[in-house]
Amino acid sequence: MAAVQDTLLYSQVETVLASEILDGALKVGDQLPTEDDLIARFDVSRITVRRAIQNLVSRGLVEIRRGKGTFVAAPRITQELTELSGFVEDMHALGRKPTARVLGKEIVTADATVASHLALTKGERVVRIHRVRLADGVPISFDETYLPRDVGERLLQEDLATQPIFALLEASDGHAHVLAINVLAPYLLTALMERPSRLVYLSSGMARGGTPSVDDLDWNRRRWNGAQAYSDSKLFDTALAFAIARRWPEVLSNAVEPGWVPTKMGGPGAPDDLSLGHVTQAWLAVSDDPAATVSGQYFYHQRPREVPQAAHSHQFQDELTAALADITGVNLPA
Repeated sequence: MAAVQDTLLYSQVETVLASEILDGALKVGDQLPTEDDLIARFDVSRITVRRAIQNLVSRGLVEIRRGKGTFVAAPRITQELTELSGFVEDMHALGRKPTARVLGKEIVTADATVASHLALTKGERVVRIHRVRLADGVPISFDETYLPRDVGERLLQEDLATQPIFALLEASDGHAHVLAINVLAPYLLTALMERPSRLVYLSSGMARGGTPSVDDLDWNRRRWNGAQAYSDSKLFDTALAFAIARRWPEVLSNAVEPGWVPTKMGGPGAPDDLSLGHVTQAWLAVSDDPAATVSGQYFYHQRPREVPQAAHSHQFQDELTAALADITGVNLPA
């Protein structure tokens, strides 16, 4: 019985401290109260406090600095380096500011390893780029990027300290196909298919960084910025969902933020639960739950979530649908 009671006590201490860290009451770099203070606060034994702290260390929430105390740790950041994924997008999803420091960019000869990965012949010339990636000014990784010469040479004149390589490669064909995939496709499907009883549009937390403007939608006049283009596209998707809810009151039209989940693209370090990634979409599509039979809402894990006010603007919605109709030549039915 005593063992069970001890387990409950250290679990309670751990849960309270973890909640204070995750809620922001204890911020990164803050020092936790001393053992004596925690003993007094929770009215538990020293061994109970130490076990709770050790569990928090194992979870990566705190770190022990010898001779100084226990401090809230910075969130762990992991990225699947074998996949082409966007560091900028990943850091924005974690609420951190991404930057880069370019150490060098040059044309070199590919050794056997590089040639194998790029499907080239050993000795062919390739572009090599060295960068340090930072989040909130803190170095996170050293990146050594190799690209085939015909692809990489187009990047040598770009500002790689501010422009993500992933985004530049994404636009290497000179067209903002993020718009085509993320916005034009759902718009055309909405306009051309038989009108359903429910519609669910896939948005993203990055919609909060979107610019509510339809000027130069396909990036013909602006310098390409892949992260911004993606954020814009997700704001447009949300505004489109709300526009349909307003125009077609008989259709339940909503937008969903599925979270950043550990898929092949998202990488194994993504913080959200993969098993929940599809739940809200399915719930909105078929459930008779009163909370699901609504329209013009934005959801995250089956709960309404605030979005930029621009997405609710009737003027912006009308400007967006008019611009999309102009680009595609297809009008939304009345």
